[in-house]
Formats: sequence, structure tokens, C-alpha cells
Amino acid sequence: MYGYDEFFGEVNELLDRRAGALTKEELYGIEWFTRIDSMEEAMNRLDDSGLFGTGKERECVVINVEQQPPDGERTSMFPCRKGIEIFCCG
Repeated sequence: MYGYDEFFGEVNELLDRRAGALTKEELYGIEWFTRIDSMEEAMNRLDDSGLFGTGKERECVVINVEQQPPDGERTSMFPCRKGIEIFCCG
């Protein structure tokens, strides 16, 4: 994927290191929600910076986030502020 290592390589290493110190129950329990919350916070910060534009410009922005829940069965919508929605599909 374009720019993945450049932009996310260090984050991936940190998350892998963090996951290595957790039990499977912790990783797929509280850690799962911590990561989703962190992703939402990052999106909110980007939104606050104006990255997603305003008005008609903003209406043309589509962000698709797919994250497989640990149980593989849950599908839920996480409503975020300012009309941003993060959809996790299972």
C-alpha cells in the first residue's frame, strides 16, 4: 500500500511490541477498544486541523475503515463527532 511503511511503520512496530506484552484476552478485550478509541481520536484531530475540508469539499471525502473484530461476528457503527462515522465490519 502506498506510503504504509513510511507513515505507519513506526506505529506498527509500537503496536506489535505492546501486543507482545499482553495476554490474548487483554489484546482482544480492552486493547481492542483502546485502539479503536485511539483511531477515533486521531481522526478527530485531523478533522480539527481542517484536513477533511468544509462544505461541498467535505461532502466529497469518504474514509473507509475496516477492522475485523476479534470474534469475527460483530458489526457496529461508532458515531463520531462532526458527522464522521467509523464503521467496523465483521
